Amino acid sequence: MSTPERTAPDGTIAIPSLAGTVIVLREAPQLQVLMLRRQRTLRFMGGLWAFPGGAVDATEAGNAHEAARGTAGRIEAAARAACRELVEEAQLTVRPPQLTYFAHWITPSRAQRRFDTHFFLALAPANQEPHVHVAESSDLGWIEPGQFAYRDPPILELPMAAPTQMVLRELDQCRRLHGSVSSILAQAPSRDILTVMPKLIEDGMVLFPWDPGYTQAPGEGVDWDATAMATRSDWPHRLPSASAHPMGR
Repeated sequence: MSTPERTAPDGTIAIPSLAGTVIVLREAPQLQVLMLRRQRTLRFMGGLWAFPGGAVDATEAGNAHEAARGTAGRIEAAARAACRELVEEAQLTVRPPQLTYFAHWITPSRAQRRFDTHFFLALAPANQEPHVHVAESSDLGWIEPGQFAYRDPPILELPMAAPTQMVLRELDQCRRLHGSVSSILAQAPSRDILTVMPKLIEDGMVLFPWDPGYTQAPGEGVDWDATAMATRSDWPHRLPSASAHPMGR
């Protein structure tokens, strides 16, 4: 995974690096997700469990220079990067047309390292087994999203960043609604994808857009209407930016 840009020395907000991430799914028999544990020595997200992914490079950029967030050119570039990173990090091969767009997260504006990340779903490719790239990852595992969500404490306690935790929760919600992996993939294109840009607040916590106090918190943000906020009213409203406890309680 490439390192995103830092905040400028004069304190201005850094432009997030465009990135793509693949959530590889399989049914065995419950929904499982491929996750990698990043090497502890890495400067960015060292020691955390994450999905394969990384920043868009120059060969993948295409129309990614478009300024508007979520434009087709940017999403296509992120998909190309996600496929490349999946090969590099897990030795699995999928093509951009096999990806299903699922989520969009942007690192808080007050953070020093920033990503504008598009998340995609992909069915685990047949007759391929994942293997870690030892320079970047120390371990891999197939994890059930439901082992994190709706339980306190969770069945598993793995260190991961707040966006990873919330995307797992969103995926488990889809599992509860639709059941099988094939149904999740079939229904995903009809979902409304709302950009999530948490705000970095005190004590290393991040505040999510569905919190009533989000708009008053300092930092650049995104606008969610009351209907969108209501859909996540029972979700955690703030989490440590990286925590061993996925629900941050």
